[in-house]
Amino acid sequence: MVVVIIGILATAITYRYNRSTDTDGTLAANQLIADIQYVQIRAMGIGRPHNIIFAVGTGSYRIREGTNIIEQKNLPDPANIIIRNTNLPGNTLTFNTIGEPTFSATENGTINLGKGTNTSRIITIFPITGKAQ
Repeated sequence: MVVVIIGILATAITYRYNRSTDTDGTLAANQLIADIQYVQIRAMGIGRPHNIIFAVGTGSYRIREGTNIIEQKNLPDPANIIIRNTNLPGNTLTFNTIGEPTFSATENGTINLGKGTNTSRIITIFPITGKAQ
């Protein structure tokens, strides 16, 4: 009976702490989506444009109000997941005072997260609404 209980506990612990790159990608994507929503809401609430500047090739990005840096952020596991590339002008996502992204109104914005040369998650930002998923 003791061996069975120890086996069950060992399996549960192994499952919980054995994260894969896919899990890391999901955590990083969720954090980045939450920060995008935060910046959009902040731009509307304060009434000034805000942006996120992505440091391609790293796991970091900066949140700015105009030209003032508000916060430097890092993805949860920058050793595994990095910002591979974006299709945003200057790798910058800007929201105007009514929460609209300022990139092209006909094409979705994308941010590719991955490990090395592999893309694990693509975050899409929709024009007009700025919704990120």
